[in-house]
Amino acid sequence: MDAGELITPNLRLVRPLGRGAGGEVWLAEHLALDARVAVKFIARGAEAGPKRIARFQREASAAAQIKSPHVAQVLDHGVTREGACFIAMELLEGETLRSRIQRLGKLPPDEVALLVGQAARGLARAHRLGIVHRDVKPDNLFVLDLDGELFLKIIDFGAAKRELPSTGTPLTATGNLVGTPLYMSPEHFLSAKDVDQQADLWSLAVVTYEALTGCVPFDGATMGALALALHRGTFTPPGQLQPELPPALDAWMARAFQREPHRRFPSARDLSDALTHAVTPEIPRPPPLPSLGRKPLRFARRAGVPRTRAWLTTIQAALLLAAGSMAALVVQERAVDAPLPPMKALPLPLPEAPPLVDLPSQPTISGLEPTAHAPEQLTPALETSAQPPEPLAPALDLEPPTPSRDAPSPPPPPEPQEATGAALDEGSQPPSSAPARRKRTPAEQFGI
Repeated sequence: MDAGELITPNLRLVRPLGRGAGGEVWLAEHLALDARVAVKFIARGAEAGPKRIARFQREASAAAQIKSPHVAQVLDHGVTREGACFIAMELLEGETLRSRIQRLGKLPPDEVALLVGQAARGLARAHRLGIVHRDVKPDNLFVLDLDGELFLKIIDFGAAKRELPSTGTPLTATGNLVGTPLYMSPEHFLSAKDVDQQADLWSLAVVTYEALTGCVPFDGATMGALALALHRGTFTPPGQLQPELPPALDAWMARAFQREPHRRFPSARDLSDALTHAVTPEIPRPPPLPSLGRKPLRFARRAGVPRTRAWLTTIQAALLLAAGSMAALVVQERAVDAPLPPMKALPLPLPEAPPLVDLPSQPTISGLEPTAHAPEQLTPALETSAQPPEPLAPALDLEPPTPSRDAPSPPPPPEPQEATGAALDEGSQPPSSAPARRKRTPAEQFGI
């Protein structure tokens, strides 16, 4: 093959990108898409035989059916005029995970979890289609840098296994060793024909171990020694090689490398989620907020009272309180709207009048005693509990001043004279020179 050669009407070779025992990879131009692509050829010595060509075409078709951003996209495949099988796929710019580990050494746990999680998503899509990669290793995991973010794609499905639904013909014969021994599971070591998705999950766990520690968990100088190490299933936990790693990684590795497939992670997603949880530090829970002084309800703290019953009691009490308040408002509103009864005039209390002194208009006659049947008697001006009332002196013909309501009580009258006035006898007439005076009522005296 030479640069500038048209292998198809739309593919023109530009220059070789790499060569290996299984074939070579060229940079080519896709004339119809006006884009650069990568073209992979099978080595000349391995392409003889129709069975090899048929398996290569079936594997290329299976890889093209995987629609996942984490699987390299297959654009075309076929056979050249010279009989060389090829696969045209998208051109990736970056480096393999193998090159990244060699360049940077051990990778941080969070970066490993990110890359392994992306590889697990690509494998999960292939497993749903019945495709098993069978050669998951750092060389077949390509890392890209997209605007500062790492992005992984799975490449090289040349060793993939898939049974066609129409014929059920397997792509691998019994006894053929397909894959890389250091990344093979124990059942893969025994037979590559009967493996399932658990073979890919084992290989992805080996890649994780190597990215964290820089070495593989199972190794041997010969194939027999490697097979014995896989059979024993003993390996050094990563925490002993790198003490700074999270302790949860040891438990994750112990489950991923179980000899029995049914004891491992059941799917690629479960493996990825568990790894993310193992490398993520636990965020401490915030302390509870301090109490604001509110005490819980007493009936909720009593033994034997369920919480639901306490809440029902609270709700019933609130409803009763609300009903009572509404009833009180209705009664008050009716009382305000009711007509008021007519008001009765209450008599005003009159101030207590001082004792009246009624003086006769005629001068008293000494030695004249009042009769027992006199219609009117003199009212004593001053009474004492120690002495009997004394006769009053004759009063002057003057009207006393009318006291005001707010004026203080008048001072006590002066001591009466020894002479006393007497009432006229019944049937006697007052002298014609002085008309008789009638007794004034208390209202007239106080000007009411």
